[in-house]
Amino acid sequence: MARAREQGTELSTRYKAMLDETERLLLRELDVTEASSRQLASLRARAENIRDLSGDFRLNAFVTRIAKFEGTQADVEGSASY
Repeated sequence: MARAREQGTELSTRYKAMLDETERLLLRELDVTEASSRQLASLRARAENIRDLSGDFRLNAFVTRIAKFEGTQADVEGSASY
């Protein structure tokens, strides 16, 4: 039982680290230098400006997620799923 608990803790820790790295990469690639409320609002506005312009359903879904991005774990997971 203790071994399973240790493995669960390790998995949880590694998952959180992976999400943190994914968020850093995502924001860097979207030219967001810090996850401040001002910069995230600017990111959302940029996404709104291009929403539904590509004709690509997957890209539109990604842009829609970014248009609602507030930096939560669910936001990172959802954005990474595309």
